[in-house]
Amino acid sequence: MSDNKPAGISFWFVLLSVFIGFCTFYAPQPLLPAFTEQLNLAPATSAWLLTIPFIALAFGPIMVGALLQHASARVLLGVVMFSLGIFLLAFAFAEQFEWKLLFRLLQSLLLPIIFTAGVTYASQAGEAQYRQRRVALYLSTSIVGGFSGRLLSGFIADGFGLDAPFMLFGVLAILSALSITCFVRDVPLQTARLGVKEILKVLGGKPVRLGLLVVFCTFFTYSGMLTALPFRLVDIDPGISSATISLVYLGYAVGIFIPVTLDRLISSGFGERQALLIGALLLCTGLAGMSVPNTYVIMAFFLVLSSGMFTLHATAAGWLNKIRSGHAGVVNGAYISNYYSAAAVASIIPLWLIQVFGWSAYIVSQLIIACSAFWSIQRLSESIQAEQTNNEAD
Repeated sequence: MSDNKPAGISFWFVLLSVFIGFCTFYAPQPLLPAFTEQLNLAPATSAWLLTIPFIALAFGPIMVGALLQHASARVLLGVVMFSLGIFLLAFAFAEQFEWKLLFRLLQSLLLPIIFTAGVTYASQAGEAQYRQRRVALYLSTSIVGGFSGRLLSGFIADGFGLDAPFMLFGVLAILSALSITCFVRDVPLQTARLGVKEILKVLGGKPVRLGLLVVFCTFFTYSGMLTALPFRLVDIDPGISSATISLVYLGYAVGIFIPVTLDRLISSGFGERQALLIGALLLCTGLAGMSVPNTYVIMAFFLVLSSGMFTLHATAAGWLNKIRSGHAGVVNGAYISNYYSAAAVASIIPLWLIQVFGWSAYIVSQLIIACSAFWSIQRLSESIQAEQTNNEAD
């Protein structure tokens, strides 16, 4: 990547690998019923095709972040994308579910490397003044990849067979590996080599700790709503169609545009603290609106909820990379682990809360967690200012 530009050809090839990685991650989701029928499985069994990568992404990125202290993101991405392509093709040609599950597990072990190396490359390659913009582009790419993986796999499977999407993504992954090897410039990470104690010290720093708390609260409330929403819509209207339910989730698409828009605002002088506070306000407003027992009202407030989540997501990711640019691999690994840990927990607890206490009690509990983000954001801002003052004094 050119050092005097916000994004060069190397960066776009890295984003391509991230896009393919997210396509791979979410590709099985719309195909789970077809796998259940074709392989004569129980629904809970076929769901492991999506559960396994969630678990891998909850625990893997911190270790990957430590690995990035000793290796270049470019070298890792090249090797990993080639391996991902091979495992995708093996998955496509495997006939028994046990073999498919094995190759899905091997793919899942590679996804934390792709995502952590990608966001670390985004934060480190090029001038620091463009870091927020590159991270914003990374986040938008991850969202587009998740959408495309679901959309393409469904259409391709209907036209060419259940394994065809994985063949396509496997070939694309191998081509991505070749393009990284040939065209991506190796950017040395501007970071010190850290041991376990030093890594724990970085993650234990007050700004990072508070930033990750904001992120956990945000993803917990949002992921919980993603899990609980279909059941709520059926309760409101037992005859609601799957197509109508899917339309409610269109609010998720706002995440494609928010990171880049926020980058422009922050670059023009709009502060990260203000952006985080606006995001928290939108998140709380969206959650409160979800208490209204009307499908169309819920659809509108889900857009508000998504706007708040992605505002918090994009701002926090860029801010953490800015304040800990020297240890971006470790911080990004912790960030991604935090994201998927919150999502994993939120996939279980909300349904239990609703079953035992009802929808209103669930909304109140989520609002309490979301409102705690306001306190965390204020403390985060204070701790960053105090740290900057101390650095200037030194």
